[in-house]
Amino acid sequence: SAWAASSSGVTQDLHAVWGSGASDVWAVGDSGKIVHWNGSGWAESTSGTSNALHAVWGSAANDVYAAGDIGTLLHWNGTDWSTVALDGTAANLRAVWGSGANDVWVAGDSGKLLRWNGTEWRSPSETTLNVTNFAVWGTGPSDVWIGGALLQHWNGTTLTPVTMSAESVYGLWGASASDIWAVGPGGAILRYRP
Repeated sequence: SAWAASSSGVTQDLHAVWGSGASDVWAVGDSGKIVHWNGSGWAESTSGTSNALHAVWGSAANDVYAAGDIGTLLHWNGTDWSTVALDGTAANLRAVWGSGANDVWVAGDSGKLLRWNGTEWRSPSETTLNVTNFAVWGTGPSDVWIGGALLQHWNGTTLTPVTMSAESVYGLWGASASDIWAVGPGGAILRYRP
């Protein structure tokens, strides 16, 4: 098999992985565990939390976010992980994605959806729906999809619910704005091709 095991050095479940390159990969998981691949081995990194982490994404090697339970959002600045102060949310955060350092999205339970604009974290719209959000993906600041118990689309000014044939969306990825995949419960796979 082409897949080979690599020891992370931790025994907790790991939930997400992201990297800026072959020698800079982060994995996050239960009990606040964060491990880093430097090209030759994994090393545990101090997260400062014991809350489960569900998602990791970055714009560069010195700009990485990890999101998790009870409103946990951490930021890596190239040297240390620090806690990001949000709006006092206790919602579990399940996804993080951005189009760049000044356009980062986090999504989670109870309709929690926040966007970093380079200055502050705030809700992207006056209307947010009380649904669990599991995934965020987009092509840029004016084309972002939020998947969960409902699929929503951000066009740069408005967040709009989108009709779909799946019960929920757990994951999103696209090759372009006109070729997007969504997955969900019961083996659901949907493809967006406008």
